[in-house]
Amino acid sequence: ADYLVTASNGGSARPPGWLANVKARPECEIQVGRRKLAVRARATLPDDPDYARRWAIVDKVNRGRYSAYQKLTKRPIAVVVLTPAGRGQSSR
Repeated sequence: ADYLVTASNGGSARPPGWLANVKARPECEIQVGRRKLAVRARATLPDDPDYARRWAIVDKVNRGRYSAYQKLTKRPIAVVVLTPAGRGQSSR
């Protein structure tokens, strides 16, 4: 399964610095509990056909926090899809 993270930066006008890093070098590592996983990151924005579905997932899991952040900022907040290494490109 893919992992989803948002580049909200707490509703700041600027995206978080790590977003530029994963765009420049999408192969990275995440830690889930005690496990470290190699992943490939892909930032998605509202022009991506699956963005609305992904946004709804992260917003619901975080009790509407990201909708509040989106209202604070003038930029679209990216949802970053983290696909574990060795798996095909998925949209979950």
